[in-house]
Amino acid sequence: MSLSQFHERFHKVNGKIDGLRESFYENGKVENKSYWKDGIQNGKSKTYNHNGDLIRESDLENGEYIGVTKEFYPNNKLRLEIYVNDNKYVVYSFDISS
Repeated sequence: MSLSQFHERFHKVNGKIDGLRESFYENGKVENKSYWKDGIQNGKSKTYNHNGDLIRESDLENGEYIGVTKEFYPNNKLRLEIYVNDNKYVVYSFDISS
């Protein structure tokens, strides 16, 4: 089966997503890679644009964002950082000329 025939790939244990979950664009490129445990997102999540450029990188624990989420321009230049602490979000924006 080619990637153009489906848009997600994941493994289930006891009916719940467990391990790497990948979603794909129509062109077959990866749209998102994330890690799950017992049906809850845990660990690194990376999102890409349709050209395959990384546009967002986050860490999650028990389905909640933790630490720093980074967003990037297609040229890999940092666009913004979102810091999460005690369910409070602080956003830092970078060079908007990209």
